[in-house]
Amino acid sequence: FFSAAMSALAGVLKYGALVVTGIGTALLWAYVVHACHEGNTWWSEITVPERELTFVSEQAFYLLYFKRAADADTPMADVVHRLLHDDTVEHPAACNALRRFTVYPEVLLGL
Repeated sequence: FFSAAMSALAGVLKYGALVVTGIGTALLWAYVVHACHEGNTWWSEITVPERELTFVSEQAFYLLYFKRAADADTPMADVVHRLLHDDTVEHPAACNALRRFTVYPEVLLGL
């Protein structure tokens, strides 16, 4: 009985050590990525409009749809209508931006 309990305890400790090592590595990696990003952009020191200017191409494109959906003054029905009949991208033709550009995540987070 004693050897079986010790064997089970050794297995738990072995996998527990792996889990703790994995979590520690993930936290260290997150800190390194944050430090590199902060070192390159000084993200915490700039204003929101300056942050938005740092976005390029697709980042700015998807931010536009997120901001449209997150705008508190616009009713949700207007947001959906503007996304389904978007004429800002392919003017004068209107397109369904939700389907064409797959902006579902941005819209769901914005609502």
